[in-house]
Amino acid sequence: MRRWCAFWILAVAMIVSACSRTVEARTRREQEMYFRNIFDFDAPSAIAEIKYMDVYQRNLMDSVYAQWMRCSYNEEVFQRLLKERGYVPRRSNVFYLDLGGPVMPKWWPDVDESKLAIFVRESDRATNPDQTSFREFLWHDEKTNHMYFHRRYGD
Repeated sequence: MRRWCAFWILAVAMIVSACSRTVEARTRREQEMYFRNIFDFDAPSAIAEIKYMDVYQRNLMDSVYAQWMRCSYNEEVFQRLLKERGYVPRRSNVFYLDLGGPVMPKWWPDVDESKLAIFVRESDRATNPDQTSFREFLWHDEKTNHMYFHRRYGD
C-alpha cells in the first residue's frame, strides 16, 4: 500500500512539474527580445538595463502565467507606453494590487503600493469575450530610477 501511495504522489508531482516553467532572460539579446515582445518596439539605447522573468504554472484546477520586467527609466519610453498602450492611473479606491507573490523574481522590489503612482491596463472581456483576461501594471520608482512592468493572465 505504501508503495502504491508513493507511486501516486510521485506521479502527481511529475505531472505538476512538467506543466510548469520559468524563463529568465539572461543575455542582453534575450532581454531586448522580451522588451520588444511586451511593448511592441525595440528598447532604445537609453535603456541600459533590462531584467525579465516569467512563470507558467499549470495546476489541476487553475493556472497562472505572469511576467515581470524591470528596466532603466526613460521618460520618453514611459510616456510612449502610457499614451500608446492605454494605461490609466490606478483607481483611488484600489489600495492593493498584488504586485508580488511567491513566484516573483529575486530582483523584484518589495513596494509600498500606496506610495506609488501605478498605471493599469486590463483586457476588456465585455467587447472581446474570447480574449484571455490580463491585468498589467506599470510604474516608475524614483528611488531606484527604474521602470517596472508586471502582467498577470487569467483563464
